[in-house]
Amino acid sequence: MPLERLIEDRMRFHGFNKTSLAERSGLSRPTLRHIMNGRGTISSLAQVLPPLACTWAWCPPASTRPGAALAELRRRRRLTQAQVSARLLLSRPVIIGIEKHMRGEVASLLGYTKLLGMPAPIAPISSKRRLIPASNAPERDRVMTPPALARAICGHFAPQMHGLILDPARGDGAFYDHFPGHLAKDWCEITDGSDFLAWKGRADWIVTNPPWSRLAEFMVQAMKTSDNIIFVAPLPNLTTKARLRSIHEAGFGIAELLQFETPREWPQSGFQLVAAWIRRGHAGACQFTSLEASASNSWLRAA
Repeated sequence: MPLERLIEDRMRFHGFNKTSLAERSGLSRPTLRHIMNGRGTISSLAQVLPPLACTWAWCPPASTRPGAALAELRRRRRLTQAQVSARLLLSRPVIIGIEKHMRGEVASLLGYTKLLGMPAPIAPISSKRRLIPASNAPERDRVMTPPALARAICGHFAPQMHGLILDPARGDGAFYDHFPGHLAKDWCEITDGSDFLAWKGRADWIVTNPPWSRLAEFMVQAMKTSDNIIFVAPLPNLTTKARLRSIHEAGFGIAELLQFETPREWPQSGFQLVAAWIRRGHAGACQFTSLEASASNSWLRAA
């Protein structure tokens, strides 16, 4: 959710208008307006967090060193300060100021957090247990697919595939490296400078393990650029009312849900994982299949 919309939602939730939130935060109303528009300073943005019951999106509310936590997340994404600086067209001292002291411009922080996969740099503090999986913390959102699992999923759907196939979140290449040899293939990977959400091409098939915290954005973009989409995700994340409505309104339907066991390396959430085939024009029944049930295509035996 963009920063301005998130702040507006939290204002409504807590009964604030701009004047009362500015007063509670110790800011002027013009300063608050600048923050909501993605301008102003990071220190001013920090002042609105307590009254809105929000925290920095990449670390827990009790964290006393959010800049250091952001730097650690950057390192986990295998990015250097110099690479972040070059991609955002910011000086390296700007990046250092954010990571060491959380100082600088909100616009710089917005660019930094977007590069790391966050739609906004702040998030609500939630004390309630959710009935569907919560959005991953950014440092857990880059979960690599075991190559054997990617190979098995590609093998399962290969007979239907044709044309150009795209992996929009390539990561280490588990899916991309196992695409059928008769297909032309392409990839995007934001940490390598290729953002799928800005991709302008067309593909016949899209196959990937998308970042689950950005599933909605990836789904919308995928439906604009392809007729056949295979997304690996927890089943509840794909079958919320909002997600199904979005799929149907775009003229797609869920043709198949291929179930598989959670890899040992992944977080054990308790939710069923699937590779969902979302197909343009599909209006029939959804087929439920199991990867492990296929003796000829068991990724468990292949691992």
